[in-house]
Amino acid sequence: MNNMLEAYKGIAPGKVISHELNRKKISQREFSTAICEHYQTINAIIIGKRRMTIGQALKMEKELGLNEGFLLTLQMYHDIKSYKHSHDTTLTNNAPLPRIRKVVFWDTDIEKLDWQKHKEFIISRVLQRGNANEKLELERFYNIKL
Repeated sequence: MNNMLEAYKGIAPGKVISHELNRKKISQREFSTAICEHYQTINAIIIGKRRMTIGQALKMEKELGLNEGFLLTLQMYHDIKSYKHSHDTTLTNNAPLPRIRKVVFWDTDIEKLDWQKHKEFIISRVLQRGNANEKLELERFYNIKL
């Protein structure tokens, strides 16, 4: 399990579940029925919009033949990675990342944005779709006047 865990460390557990389902040629609907969970719940976990509970993880691990605790451990590593990324204060003058609603970046994974590399895109998008507080957040973060 340790080798597999190291290989998947930081990856969302939903991606591993999806990979295992594809490998075993099991649909999400069949899987959700097999573990007595709603299809929408399984789908939300797989696409990363929902965290899994301990009970769900245990049922999924058993059905997929994974070691007990494997998916929850992946979930924790993924949560740590996401937390570090969202609280990275080394990007600009030790300033915390701006608080911007995910809906502003509806077509983009906000967690994967490089706040320096994508600066022009971010500013443009917030000017188009952001509210006044989000614009103030950008001014603070980039030390600019919009």
